[in-house]
Amino acid sequence: MASVAELATQCIPLLTYSRRRIKAGHLEAFKSSYESFAQVVFARTHGVKAIFAFPEPDDELAYWHVCWCRDVERLSFDDVDGYSAISSLYASTPTDPDVVEVYGGWNQATVEAAKTMPWLTHNFHGPLAGYMKADGAGQSGPAMFGFTKRRVKPGMLDGLVASFPKVCELWYEKGNGGILCATVSRDPTDPNVVHDLRIMANKAAYAAHADKEDKPLAAAIQAWFAHYDTQFPITGELFAASPNDEAFHSSSIVKVEKRPEMATFHWGAAGGMLGPMPDMTRGD
Repeated sequence: MASVAELATQCIPLLTYSRRRIKAGHLEAFKSSYESFAQVVFARTHGVKAIFAFPEPDDELAYWHVCWCRDVERLSFDDVDGYSAISSLYASTPTDPDVVEVYGGWNQATVEAAKTMPWLTHNFHGPLAGYMKADGAGQSGPAMFGFTKRRVKPGMLDGLVASFPKVCELWYEKGNGGILCATVSRDPTDPNVVHDLRIMANKAAYAAHADKEDKPLAAAIQAWFAHYDTQFPITGELFAASPNDEAFHSSSIVKVEKRPEMATFHWGAAGGMLGPMPDMTRGD
């Protein structure tokens, strides 16, 4: 098997993440259209393990969108019934585009597809280190998705990139293989910030990734985390079964000066979720 470091260049799945703005007066139409669209996409394509959206807590006209797809050339689903209708409800324009972060197994076909959508700015991330599994490791959910940004100490990016693979080697099999994704990539606008992604099969996998009883793992995490500037908070968004659980907002291994500043979202309609529940073992 390829090493985890080599797997960083072999991220098969395509993961897109975006904050999309909805036209004023069209919120209910958007919610209905997106729900139907996401359900159709999920039902017809086994390569899609997650397609969902959540409202931003402080702005009902902004929704965070996530899509995980094994079919790397399907960046858009414009052949799905309802796609045109839902597209017309977004507020972004070529002169005021929304931003889509593209992670994982994007290729030239996805880049070309993005060019046909001038109302969106696509940031294509090449992983500096880490891995993204193409299966769910046979682990039942509910899964956890974490999209974070972390500030690196000036001049320490190379050291961070060199130390992270050791952590990933230890994470790859932890929690019965349920740590499904761990990657870092450059932020497109700030050279001292990285996008740090996590996908966990379930809460047990999350707990395993910060197991302080695992001494080699704890040491590797300490060495890796020393490259981050902990005077700045971790920012981002977390999608999890129990976002109010204190364990999701702090590390059990590394003490940081600033607590994470992450918006958290609870699976299900009660939390405003649109789309089906992710199923990370689907199609395996």
